[in-house]
Amino acid sequence: IVDVVASAAGLCWLKADQIISSPVPLGKGFVEIQHGTIPIPPPAVLEIFKGVPIYGSGIEVELTTPTGAAILKTVTDSYGDLPLMKVDKIGYGAGQKDLRIPNLLRILWGELVEEREILSDSLVLLSTNIDDLNPEIVGYVFQLLLEMGAKDVWITPVQMKKNRAASELSILCLPEKAREMVEIIFRETSSLGVRRTEVKRYALPRKSVEVQLPYARIKVKLGMAGGKVISISPEYEDCAQAARKTGKPLKEIYREVISEARKNLQEETSKKPDQNPSPQ
Repeated sequence: IVDVVASAAGLCWLKADQIISSPVPLGKGFVEIQHGTIPIPPPAVLEIFKGVPIYGSGIEVELTTPTGAAILKTVTDSYGDLPLMKVDKIGYGAGQKDLRIPNLLRILWGELVEEREILSDSLVLLSTNIDDLNPEIVGYVFQLLLEMGAKDVWITPVQMKKNRAASELSILCLPEKAREMVEIIFRETSSLGVRRTEVKRYALPRKSVEVQLPYARIKVKLGMAGGKVISISPEYEDCAQAARKTGKPLKEIYREVISEARKNLQEETSKKPDQNPSPQ
């Protein structure tokens, strides 16, 4: 509880616009808990870190606890290499265990350089053609792939040899999730082969906020560039739930959410205090 409260208080005080983390080291080996001996990384850590870039590091000790994993995943906007930035402050936190590497958590506080405000990462594009499967099963597989960590899934009508109509199933995922996606395709569909392409994705830095309407609280993604919000994207599921609850058209819910989000941003900009707090 102390870890969670202290982390939340520190982040609220810093008022960071965006939090970027490096890929997370997990260690290896075994650890003793109340229920006995479990492998490192613990099952709870792996469950929390679904969709997060992780690696083993080769160090035989638990480097990331379930509490640390929960905090990191909750507050982090994106993962990757250190971006081009101007560093203002540097903070260190030291662990108690003696490791063969410095047992330190380092935080850099600063400002992103504008030229790098379009982020990039490496993903894998998987695709396969399906012409002999019940469309209901295709829909099920579509949703399953998303639930298992695919970044995006889409279906394109295609014309195959012998003039057969078919559907091309495409999956965009992290490289470490590709094998799992392929196994799902082979297990759940009639496909006999899957194509794999390495792709580079460019994306705006983003952060999530919530907008309070009279009838619902809606999550919103903000796309950032040049230190400014250039796109506002309401969360579909929240908007759809609000539409069902109120009976309003979904497009009207979207308009109200975007309008309220813009209003909140204007209010924050007009009364925003010191942009660069000085940690003690």
